[in-house]
Amino acid sequence: MKTFSLITSLFLLCNLASGQVHNDYYECLTESRNIKDFCFSGTGATVFAADNLNVTIINSSTGGFIRSIKTLHTAELTAIRISQDSTVLCTGGKDGLLVINKFETNEVEAINDGNGYITSLAISSNSSYLAVGYSSGDIRVYNLIELKLLYSIRNEFTLITDIEFSPDCSQLAIAGAGPNVLLVNAQTGEIFSKLSGHKSWSRDVTFNNSGTLLLSCGDDGKLNIYVVENPLKPRLAISRKQSMKWIIGGAFLRDNKSFVYSSVQGLITTETSFITETKKLRATIYKIDVMPRADDYIRIAVSAEGKGILFLNPLTFTLK
Repeated sequence: MKTFSLITSLFLLCNLASGQVHNDYYECLTESRNIKDFCFSGTGATVFAADNLNVTIINSSTGGFIRSIKTLHTAELTAIRISQDSTVLCTGGKDGLLVINKFETNEVEAINDGNGYITSLAISSNSSYLAVGYSSGDIRVYNLIELKLLYSIRNEFTLITDIEFSPDCSQLAIAGAGPNVLLVNAQTGEIFSKLSGHKSWSRDVTFNNSGTLLLSCGDDGKLNIYVVENPLKPRLAISRKQSMKWIIGGAFLRDNKSFVYSSVQGLITTETSFITETKKLRATIYKIDVMPRADDYIRIAVSAEGKGILFLNPLTFTLK
């Protein structure tokens, strides 16, 4: 029995180290086959995945396993973010615990002062601010350097689904259990605007690299893009209806105007100035994001039910 267990463990480790490589996509064999959250490093070279109680680091060029980081969590990880300079890793779980790893100083801090479990995390591009969203609808924003609470936002949602800082760290976008998306002053918590356009929950929010556009997805099957150069006077620029079921997420490509988005049932749409194409992934999708790259090659990461994380080109992949 011990010999069988050892052989099985070695087989799994070998698969984790190499991933499964196909002609037009890579599949990483994480411990959990249902990864609910992941994030790219600032360069896009690696992905950090919330993998059961631990963090799995993956090579985003090959899908290969790099290493695993044990956490202090006692329940499944539900949110994860790495700072743009890869010096601070933050995780949140169903245990309500917020864990902050500062790699340069080997400090590990655990905070458990929120209500409910953690549903989303965001770190500002200058690594100065950390925003935490909870299943209770609360948002708590910290000074990440001093780990000091700056402000809280309550009573706007009954549950937070996503939060993100703008690239210049001046705005915080918040999605949750309601049809509006909040646009907030990131330093003070003052609400700039409530963006309408969805008929049900908003699910995902993301800024383009210049911070001039904000993309939101919703349970109404719609993707909306707002011009937010003036956060006090945002306007809806683009609205797309993809399906009858909710859009789980979307992201901008490097040209700041093209984008990719996906429904929960596996439809992945890429829209550029030259082409709009929709392909079908035969799995429930939990999250989708675009790999940061300096060239024009498009590669996205998708966490899908029973498949761990897939890396693929949304314009060319075929998944049988």
